[in-house]
Amino acid sequence: MSELGKRSGQIFVKNGQIIKEAHFEFIGHYPDTNAYNLYDLRDKVLFSDGKHAEFLNHEGEVVAYYNLGELTGKEDEIYMIEYITDYYMILREYGTQHLILYHRMREITAYVHELLPLPPTEKQFLEEVALDRNNEPDRELIIRFNKQEENTLLFLYKSKKTGQVHSYPFNLTKLKNESPRSSG
Repeated sequence: MSELGKRSGQIFVKNGQIIKEAHFEFIGHYPDTNAYNLYDLRDKVLFSDGKHAEFLNHEGEVVAYYNLGELTGKEDEIYMIEYITDYYMILREYGTQHLILYHRMREITAYVHELLPLPPTEKQFLEEVALDRNNEPDRELIIRFNKQEENTLLFLYKSKKTGQVHSYPFNLTKLKNESPRSSG
């Protein structure tokens, strides 16, 4: 397998001047699951370097800041922010490809595969493949965020056993304070 390099960056320009920059890079495979058109930030701008997330107003002032490693308990990871609203963030942990839900108002973090009613063999597979991503032949076998319908988030997962894509709902009111911050 060949290695792929990815470099991503953002700049904030105001009155022709660069006010802020953020960038990150990594080597390895990372599926393109980021959908910037899904953000619901209510006139705020997201900046992320893979380790931190800052929300800026249109003047370039930081209105919210998050250390993504502190939220998950894994400071050495890179995180892609795949979806965000004023209430929650959905992150993808680069090293494991696990999807993470962080409720911004309640300050609760949980791994999505632990929240969904996946069959036990599928959950076990997701945990095992996260330990050795290079040996997984089908890189589509990850949980993906699909959409939000009122208080329910819909996630898609392609079953390793059947190859079929199933939809799994999760109601945000079921996110509990005892949800784990980190797992394997």
